[in-house]
Amino acid sequence: MKPNAITAISVSVLFSTLITHVTTSKILFLLPIASKSHKNVFDPLIDALLSRGHELTVVSPVKSSKNYTNLREIHPVTVEEISNSPAMSGGNMFENRRKGKLAVLLSFDNTFIEEVCHKFYRNEEINGILKTREKFDLAFVNAVPNQCVLGLVNYLNIPHIYLGSLPLTNAHIGGVGGFFPRSFVPSPFSPFIDKMSFMERVINFIIEMLSGHLYYQKQSSDIYRQYLGNDIPTVEEIDRNVSMIFMNTNFLLTFPRPLLPDIVEVGGMHCKYGRKSKLPSDLEELLSGAEHGFIYFSLGSIIRTKNMPPEVRQKFLNVFAKLKQLVIWKWDNENETDLPANVVVRKWLPQQDILDHPNIKLFITHGGLLSTQESVFYGVPLLGAPLYVDQDLNMKQAENLGQGLTLEITDFTEESLEDKITTIIFDQRYAQKAKQLSQIFRDQPETPTERAVFWTEYVIRHKGATHLRSGARDLTAIQYHSLDVIMFLVIVSISSVTLVGMILLKVVQAACLKLRQQNNVSKIKVN
Repeated sequence: MKPNAITAISVSVLFSTLITHVTTSKILFLLPIASKSHKNVFDPLIDALLSRGHELTVVSPVKSSKNYTNLREIHPVTVEEISNSPAMSGGNMFENRRKGKLAVLLSFDNTFIEEVCHKFYRNEEINGILKTREKFDLAFVNAVPNQCVLGLVNYLNIPHIYLGSLPLTNAHIGGVGGFFPRSFVPSPFSPFIDKMSFMERVINFIIEMLSGHLYYQKQSSDIYRQYLGNDIPTVEEIDRNVSMIFMNTNFLLTFPRPLLPDIVEVGGMHCKYGRKSKLPSDLEELLSGAEHGFIYFSLGSIIRTKNMPPEVRQKFLNVFAKLKQLVIWKWDNENETDLPANVVVRKWLPQQDILDHPNIKLFITHGGLLSTQESVFYGVPLLGAPLYVDQDLNMKQAENLGQGLTLEITDFTEESLEDKITTIIFDQRYAQKAKQLSQIFRDQPETPTERAVFWTEYVIRHKGATHLRSGARDLTAIQYHSLDVIMFLVIVSISSVTLVGMILLKVVQAACLKLRQQNNVSKIKVN
């Protein structure tokens, strides 16, 4: 090849590379109603897009801990407002647990969610975006429970992607034409695995139907129309125009399910792939110095440990006092005075770095999806004490996979707690299974964050990626499930059988009439 040809190719490749790096997009993240744990799901994607040069506007109660020149943050409400809201924190989850999940689900009060929606549209910076009709290449919307922001998405004509921090229900994926059969895909609010008995399928069907009221479609449409006008389509109509859905799920932990090409699983984005952080020196010394290993106990970032009934707390302390292992417990009050010598409490703990420590023996958890994903990622066995939403489902799957056991936190004895702890620690099958599941979970062609980045930029490159859309988006529920076709075929079948029966009846009647006539003729001849 001639030198000038090689030079031309080199310049072309270099030019293409430069174009790739400077071709950045404006992306809007709409997460006004999100707890810290919800925001944690999306932070790795936000960081990855920022590092690739995209210009981001993030609407969230949670402030970023990093400084980016290409990041603008808007906070219509504070983290404290979200944390203090019963709608987002679950209120006193220990009391609610005793009431029963179905009662809590049916009595859910979305007043706070509506208040945040109004604050969103009254926010000065949001109004600035609306008045100038600021241009964005893509918007991300937190699927639960932020439907009121869809009015802004439609008003500014932005292609959008739903982000689901939990396994989404049919109410959420119906807009793209998706459907999770209730016969083998458990609702996030159900305590069942994918192999259900007849009665479990009945209960799962009912729970899935009832959970649809948490979608706030009517209220959301009413709110954004107050600020943007009545010509803005309804939530259902905007849903049918969503470009893609990212779900924080992985088939290993949240069961295999049928997915359309515009529904992408990105479960485990928040896990630290290839990123190791050092523990604070005092904590490292404490955990490494535990001669018999340590147990990590955390009920997550939303549950208030002060709401734990005193008798429940005392049962845990009595059992911990009998153990040789160190117990490190995430607890709101660090000044407790009645702790056994082997129990250490901290208000905040770096959970992933603790789970990654070689000395850990057991993780006692509420069974939140992020915690169960992290436990599998780092290969740590579980003892789960579920309290709310999808936590029963997550722990049911952990038990089903052989990774751990479950404790009913509102009704247990010290003997049962001690038995479960010692069983998991000393029966090596639990630790071995946890390590095996970790290998399976990590065995992916790319990290979940890399997958999310690819599809994000894919949707931007292809202007909403409308070619991925299924024709199911335009079907009614009757058409989608072919109920009209089944009814038509039933009617045709019944009509055909009826017609054939009537013809046969006429033939038989004619034959009988002819036979009688012949008999009458024979009798006349004889006479």
